[in-house]
Amino acid sequence: MGSTKIAFFVTLAVFLLLVEDIQSCHCPPISFQDSFCDSPFAIKGFVENGEEVWSSFGTRMYTRYTVQIEQVFRKPEDETKRTGNEMIISVPYESSMCGMTLTEGRHYFLTGFIYPSDREKYQVTGCELVQFYETLTPQQVDGISGGYGCSHPKRLLFSYNDSKARYFISATDVN
Repeated sequence: MGSTKIAFFVTLAVFLLLVEDIQSCHCPPISFQDSFCDSPFAIKGFVENGEEVWSSFGTRMYTRYTVQIEQVFRKPEDETKRTGNEMIISVPYESSMCGMTLTEGRHYFLTGFIYPSDREKYQVTGCELVQFYETLTPQQVDGISGGYGCSHPKRLLFSYNDSKARYFISATDVN
């Protein structure tokens, strides 16, 4: 009877580990330059505050951050965001969705993607470039300031649950 309980708990533990792996965030390995160049937007911004957004089931879904734009490095041509404007950036809460937490009152270098939505348009996950601005190297600052000579984004930015890959392709990438 004792060995049956042990076998059951070992099997349960292995199962739970596998389930955790299935619901995890997977970011493709990519260089800083490629990640920057493949991002639809890139800014230096000051995180003013964050608001938790909950589902109707009582589950925390994401955090909606208000970010003061200090400098715009990349933006789609039809976007009007510029220095001095605020933007609302949504960040998933769950690590399985590549979520993370931004620190209020800090200056960040942020890249991300854009959804065709008015409310939750700008999104950032742990697979994008998200770091305190002061930690950028002089070479990275030179690159994002024009030294990289980027074209349009076209790479896989992140995937979750392995079977649900999200691709963000600009219209210029479609033949």
